[in-house]
Amino acid sequence: MTPTNRSPQHEQTPGDSPPGSVAEVGTAFLKLGLSSFGGPIAHLGYFHREFVERRRWLDEGGVSRNRRKFRKFV
Repeated sequence: MTPTNRSPQHEQTPGDSPPGSVAEVGTAFLKLGLSSFGGPIAHLGYFHREFVERRRWLDEGGVSRNRRKFRKFV
């Protein structure tokens, strides 16, 4: 069995949806959308904390690439 970098709060139990499922991603964005204030710059910090540090869905390189791609929309 190989160790993972996922935090213990994401240990899967029977009946849970898999990590990164549509329901989990939707819930994460809903939570951030309803609780985040301060405009687009503040949201980047909230998203980074949630998706890179806490959930480990993205790495630093992925965040940088996406930020460059979507900079024209902000």
